[in-house]
Amino acid sequence: MVKEIYSKTVKGLTLLELLVSIGLLAIVGGIAAVIFFITIMNASKSDTIREVKQNGDYAISVMERMIRGARIIEDPASCSGTSTSSITIRNPDNQPTTFSVLSGPPDQVASNSTTLTNNKVKVNPGGLTFTCTQNSGKAPIVSINLSLSQAGTTTKVAEITTIIFKTTVSLRTY
Repeated sequence: MVKEIYSKTVKGLTLLELLVSIGLLAIVGGIAAVIFFITIMNASKSDTIREVKQNGDYAISVMERMIRGARIIEDPASCSGTSTSSITIRNPDNQPTTFSVLSGPPDQVASNSTTLTNNKVKVNPGGLTFTCTQNSGKAPIVSINLSLSQAGTTTKVAEITTIIFKTTVSLRTY
């Protein structure tokens, strides 16, 4: 007599095992999606900050270099410590250069008719000021304040990027 041994083979999952598996998959998928979207948002914010910083650094360096090498400051006529939105200098080649905000959109930093910032950034209202001071017998000192942000509008507070650049330049004496 041969004894048959029946073995029970599993051919599928029980309903409970299926529900637990789907629940775990949903939790892991949700966490992965949140991490993915946070990474994308941070990359976008980093790109915006980089763009604004590069434009501001370039504009400040050009203005700083040209003002340092200027023969004289023509406008404002006196370095009395009053802030102005533009400044005109006389270059070593005796040509004038004016730094100001060129109305946009977007508003950009300009040297005569050449822009020093690109259209991805804008000068904030009142965001470019020059303050010229001079002590008797000394070279004029110009303080530059520049406030830039990304061009375009955004409704999300986390996406707003504004960077303030400040420097002080002393004219060389010729």
